[in-house]
Amino acid sequence: MLVTMKKYVLLGAFLVMPFLFMAQSAHALQLSPTIFDIKVKPGQSITKAVKLTNETTAPMTLTYTTGIFEAAPAGNGTPTLLPKPTDINSIADWITVSIPQITLQPGQKMDVPFTISVPVNAEAGGHYGWISWNEAPSGVNGSGVAISSGIATQVLLDVEGNVTEMLNIQSFQTKDGSTSYEKLPITFTANIYNSGNVHEKPVGAVLVKNMFGSTVASLPFNDVKDSGNILPKAGRMFETTWATGFAFGKYTATLNATYDNGKVLTGQVSFWVLSKALLLVWILIIAILAALIVMAVMKAQKKNTGAKMKK
Repeated sequence: MLVTMKKYVLLGAFLVMPFLFMAQSAHALQLSPTIFDIKVKPGQSITKAVKLTNETTAPMTLTYTTGIFEAAPAGNGTPTLLPKPTDINSIADWITVSIPQITLQPGQKMDVPFTISVPVNAEAGGHYGWISWNEAPSGVNGSGVAISSGIATQVLLDVEGNVTEMLNIQSFQTKDGSTSYEKLPITFTANIYNSGNVHEKPVGAVLVKNMFGSTVASLPFNDVKDSGNILPKAGRMFETTWATGFAFGKYTATLNATYDNGKVLTGQVSFWVLSKALLLVWILIIAILAALIVMAVMKAQKKNTGAKMKK
């Protein structure tokens, strides 16, 4: 059973991207959308459709498979796909596809409906599954995993009820933890943990202000469509980069993000941007100005001394 599980997990690593993995370069199966984010009530059934496109010059006969996924330990947003559990009733059991097997001709597009039937006693909160469409395996690789051409869509299901929605910022800092840079770009990282029982997507902006309090950059935070969700009991690292503009001096970057219709997340980090070349120029300018001032003072003193001697 453990060996079988490892096979499914390894196969799932290819499916979850989601983009196609191929036994032959001639295969190209496209799917849209890649993510469904659905809110339902216990006992409710809802039907959606996936558009499959055969972009090859040969017919493709496809069957579907369902499973569940969970957050990967790496916290990079890529989930770990698992097979349909045999010991519990999961979202993988709630999904049915009206066309179990389809054949797509070259260039053909087809909308394939699927229905999610939520049990009356379904637990409130997030349930996470996937549906993949695959051709028959074309062989076995060195690790014993069947190789096939396929693609998967993720289903993020939010069952209404006693739902806890709570995000916490674990850290907000520059990517390498430094507080001094010579030039842009500078990347900020936000490590956010979801202690609730449903997925959340924080969105907002990172505002960069100079030492005088003026905003010099407003950077979108997690504004990618159909992405950026944090699964329950998991953390995720987000990156935001300040790449353009002139920077010199002390700056403060502030993260302002919201989720769950208004709950606020904030974080702040201060840092310096001191270009060695520019700093040298400033030192040179200051030295020249200082020399000019000293020369002017000495000239004035000499002039005053000469005037007194004439008297």
